[in-house]
Amino acid sequence: MELGKQAWLYNQIIRKMNNEEAYYLSGWLNVWLDGISLEDSLSMFGDKKSYDEIRELYLEVFEEYYIDGWYPFSDLTREEIKIIQKTLAEFDNEAILVRHGNLLLTSEAHLTNTKGILISIPDLTFEELTNYLADYNVFYERRRGNKYFLQGEDAHYALVELIADGFIARDAIGEFGK
Repeated sequence: MELGKQAWLYNQIIRKMNNEEAYYLSGWLNVWLDGISLEDSLSMFGDKKSYDEIRELYLEVFEEYYIDGWYPFSDLTREEIKIIQKTLAEFDNEAILVRHGNLLLTSEAHLTNTKGILISIPDLTFEELTNYLADYNVFYERRRGNKYFLQGEDAHYALVELIADGFIARDAIGEFGK
Protein backbone atom coordinates (compact mmCIF):
# COMPACT_ATOMS: atom_id res chain seq x y z
CA MET A 1 0.00 0.00 0.00
CA GLU A 2 1.25 3.48 -0.84
CA LEU A 3 2.53 5.48 2.12
CA GLY A 4 0.24 8.41 1.34
CA LYS A 5 -2.82 6.14 1.32
CA GLN A 6 -1.75 4.57 4.61
CA ALA A 7 -1.46 8.09 6.09
CA TRP A 8 -4.96 8.87 4.75
CA LEU A 9 -6.34 5.80 6.53
CA TYR A 10 -4.61 6.86 9.77
CA ASN A 11 -6.48 10.16 9.54
CA GLN A 12 -9.79 8.38 8.97
CA ILE A 13 -9.18 6.24 12.06
CA ILE A 14 -8.27 9.23 14.26
CA ARG A 15 -11.20 11.26 12.91
CA LYS A 16 -13.65 8.45 13.76
CA MET A 17 -12.44 7.93 17.32
CA ASN A 18 -15.22 8.23 19.89
CA ASN A 19 -13.46 11.13 21.61
CA GLU A 20 -13.30 14.45 19.79
CA GLU A 21 -10.10 15.35 21.65
CA ALA A 22 -8.24 12.73 19.61
CA TYR A 23 -8.84 14.74 16.44
CA TYR A 24 -9.17 18.31 17.68
CA LEU A 25 -6.97 18.63 20.79
CA SER A 26 -4.26 15.97 20.54
CA GLY A 27 -2.05 17.91 18.13
CA TRP A 28 -3.25 15.82 15.20
CA LEU A 29 -4.46 18.89 13.31
CA ASN A 30 -1.05 20.54 13.72
CA VAL A 31 0.30 17.97 11.26
CA TRP A 32 -2.83 16.83 9.43
CA LEU A 33 -4.65 19.87 8.09
CA ASP A 34 -8.43 19.49 8.29
CA GLY A 35 -9.94 18.76 4.87
CA ILE A 36 -6.94 17.08 3.24
CA SER A 37 -8.11 14.81 0.42
CA LEU A 38 -6.71 11.41 -0.46
CA GLU A 39 -4.92 12.98 -3.43
CA ASP A 40 -3.34 15.59 -1.12
CA SER A 41 -2.30 12.86 1.27
CA LEU A 42 -0.62 10.90 -1.52
CA SER A 43 1.59 13.88 -2.33
CA MET A 44 2.12 15.20 1.22
CA PHE A 45 2.90 11.88 2.91
CA GLY A 46 4.15 9.81 -0.01
CA ASP A 47 7.81 10.02 1.01
CA LYS A 48 9.26 7.94 3.85
CA LYS A 49 10.23 10.88 6.09
CA SER A 50 6.79 12.55 6.02
CA TYR A 51 5.06 9.21 6.42
CA ASP A 52 7.22 8.26 9.43
CA GLU A 53 6.35 11.57 11.11
CA ILE A 54 2.60 11.09 10.64
CA ARG A 55 2.82 7.44 11.74
CA GLU A 56 4.64 8.42 14.93
CA LEU A 57 1.92 10.94 15.79
CA TYR A 58 -0.80 8.45 14.81
CA LEU A 59 0.61 5.89 17.25
CA GLU A 60 0.78 8.49 20.06
CA VAL A 61 -2.81 9.65 19.53
CA PHE A 62 -4.06 6.09 19.02
CA GLU A 63 -2.47 4.86 22.24
CA GLU A 64 -3.93 7.72 24.27
CA TYR A 65 -7.50 7.53 22.94
CA TYR A 66 -8.22 4.00 21.66
CA ILE A 67 -9.95 3.02 24.90
CA ASP A 68 -12.89 5.26 23.89
CA GLY A 69 -13.48 3.26 20.70
CA TRP A 70 -14.68 4.40 17.29
CA TYR A 71 -18.05 5.82 16.28
CA PRO A 72 -20.05 5.24 14.20
CA PHE A 73 -19.13 1.66 13.45
CA SER A 74 -21.12 1.82 10.22
CA ASP A 75 -18.67 4.42 8.83
CA LEU A 76 -15.59 2.24 9.37
CA THR A 77 -14.31 0.36 6.33
CA ARG A 78 -12.88 -3.17 6.54
CA GLU A 79 -9.50 -1.68 5.60
CA GLU A 80 -9.68 0.75 8.55
CA ILE A 81 -10.73 -2.03 10.93
CA LYS A 82 -7.76 -4.16 9.84
CA ILE A 83 -5.39 -1.25 10.54
CA ILE A 84 -7.01 -0.72 13.94
CA GLN A 85 -6.52 -4.43 14.75
CA LYS A 86 -2.89 -4.31 13.59
CA THR A 87 -2.20 -1.16 15.64
CA LEU A 88 -3.85 -2.64 18.72
CA ALA A 89 -1.60 -5.69 18.40
CA GLU A 90 1.43 -3.38 18.66
CA PHE A 91 0.21 -2.05 22.03
CA ASP A 92 -1.68 -4.98 23.53
CA ASN A 93 -1.59 -8.43 21.96
CA GLU A 94 -4.66 -9.42 24.03
CA ALA A 95 -6.83 -6.60 22.67
CA ILE A 96 -9.96 -7.83 20.93
CA LEU A 97 -12.28 -5.61 18.93
CA VAL A 98 -16.00 -5.96 19.52
CA ARG A 99 -19.01 -4.17 18.14
CA HIS A 100 -21.48 -2.66 20.60
CA GLY A 101 -24.38 -1.14 18.70
CA ASN A 102 -22.81 1.46 16.41
CA LEU A 103 -19.63 1.68 18.50
CA LEU A 104 -16.40 -0.30 18.04
CA LEU A 105 -14.54 -0.98 21.31
CA THR A 106 -11.91 -3.27 22.74
CA SER A 107 -13.50 -6.09 24.75
CA GLU A 108 -11.86 -4.79 27.93
CA ALA A 109 -13.39 -1.32 27.43
CA HIS A 110 -16.72 -2.94 26.56
CA LEU A 111 -16.75 -5.02 29.74
CA THR A 112 -15.80 -1.99 31.83
CA ASN A 113 -18.81 -0.06 30.55
CA THR A 114 -21.43 -2.83 30.29
CA LYS A 115 -22.70 -5.80 32.28
CA GLY A 116 -21.25 -8.56 30.15
CA ILE A 117 -20.49 -9.95 26.76
CA LEU A 118 -22.51 -12.22 24.48
CA ILE A 119 -20.41 -14.79 22.62
CA SER A 120 -21.09 -17.72 20.33
CA ILE A 121 -19.03 -20.86 20.89
CA PRO A 122 -20.14 -23.52 18.40
CA ASP A 123 -17.48 -26.10 19.33
CA LEU A 124 -18.14 -26.39 23.08
CA THR A 125 -21.06 -27.93 24.92
CA PHE A 126 -22.36 -26.25 28.07
CA GLU A 127 -20.58 -28.86 30.20
CA GLU A 128 -17.28 -28.35 28.33
CA LEU A 129 -17.56 -24.58 28.78
CA THR A 130 -18.26 -25.08 32.49
CA ASN A 131 -15.05 -27.10 32.85
CA TYR A 132 -13.11 -24.64 30.68
CA LEU A 133 -14.12 -21.61 32.76
CA ALA A 134 -13.74 -23.27 36.17
CA ASP A 135 -10.58 -21.29 37.05
CA TYR A 136 -12.02 -17.87 36.12
CA ASN A 137 -14.10 -15.49 38.21
CA VAL A 138 -16.79 -15.51 35.52
CA PHE A 139 -20.52 -15.96 35.62
CA TYR A 140 -22.26 -17.14 32.48
CA GLU A 141 -25.63 -18.19 31.28
CA ARG A 142 -26.68 -20.03 28.19
CA ARG A 143 -28.77 -18.19 25.64
CA ARG A 144 -30.15 -19.64 22.40
CA GLY A 145 -28.09 -22.42 20.82
CA ASN A 146 -24.39 -22.06 21.53
CA LYS A 147 -24.57 -18.44 22.67
CA TYR A 148 -23.44 -17.56 26.17
CA PHE A 149 -23.53 -14.35 28.16
CA LEU A 150 -20.28 -13.91 30.15
CA GLN A 151 -19.87 -11.43 32.97
CA GLY A 152 -17.54 -10.91 35.91
CA GLU A 153 -14.09 -9.51 36.54
CA ASP A 154 -12.32 -12.23 34.51
CA ALA A 155 -14.66 -12.17 31.49
CA HIS A 156 -12.10 -10.40 29.28
CA TYR A 157 -9.36 -12.89 30.22
CA ALA A 158 -11.68 -15.84 29.64
CA LEU A 159 -12.50 -14.39 26.22
CA VAL A 160 -8.78 -14.01 25.43
CA GLU A 161 -8.19 -17.67 26.34
CA LEU A 162 -11.17 -18.88 24.30
CA ILE A 163 -9.70 -17.06 21.30
CA ALA A 164 -6.16 -18.31 22.00
CA ASP A 165 -7.42 -21.88 22.13
CA GLY A 166 -9.28 -21.48 18.83
CA PHE A 167 -12.88 -21.60 20.08
CA ILE A 168 -13.67 -18.07 18.86
CA ALA A 169 -12.14 -16.33 15.80
CA ARG A 170 -9.95 -13.39 16.89
CA ASP A 171 -10.93 -11.23 13.93
CA ALA A 172 -14.66 -11.88 14.32
CA ILE A 173 -16.53 -8.69 14.97
CA GLY A 174 -19.90 -9.47 16.44
CA GLU A 175 -22.70 -7.88 18.37
CA PHE A 176 -22.00 -8.06 22.09
CA GLY A 177 -24.37 -7.88 25.05
CA LYS A 178 -25.37 -4.76 26.94
